[in-house]
Amino acid sequence: MITTLIATLALAPVQGGLTCAVMGSPVKADAKVAVDYVGVRYPMCCAGCDGAFKKNPTKFATPEGRAAGYSLYDPVSGVKIDFKKTKPVGPVVSNGVQFYFATQANADAFKADAETFSKLPAKEALYCGVMDHKIDGYANAGAYVDHEGCRYFICCEGCLGKFKAEPAKYAKVAEKAVKTATAVVAKG
Repeated sequence: MITTLIATLALAPVQGGLTCAVMGSPVKADAKVAVDYVGVRYPMCCAGCDGAFKKNPTKFATPEGRAAGYSLYDPVSGVKIDFKKTKPVGPVVSNGVQFYFATQANADAFKADAETFSKLPAKEALYCGVMDHKIDGYANAGAYVDHEGCRYFICCEGCLGKFKAEPAKYAKVAEKAVKTATAVVAKG
């Protein structure tokens, strides 16, 4: 019961902005330093915090009781959110991350199983197994699919249906790019 209460409170929409994952201080909307980690962007309060985050992302990625990052992707569909062109639904906060959604139905599905959808995997592949090519950074991926503990980033929404229909097949193509998730300086 207490776990359910804590999970429900953690789903409350964010009032205000993000806090630095490392220092806990507020970050400005136009933060100059940010780090990307498995599809979540973590703006930093100052230069220097990015280095600490990159050294130990699992320590800083899911701070308790505050939002420190925002997902670049709808966690239900896996599709990249274009914040410049659309007004997504959200945010909903879970595990220290603000999540946004392409539709209200996706937001509702997330709320029904936030623990599953907000889990950050330990492994990733920035490689489209459908088109068989490398992807240069999270900002350049069009979507992702989580499969057997790994987040597979794919090049575009066009590949998403194929990957979801046959995840084992396309994960096999991308297996050469699977690695422990690492934090990188944000691009784009």
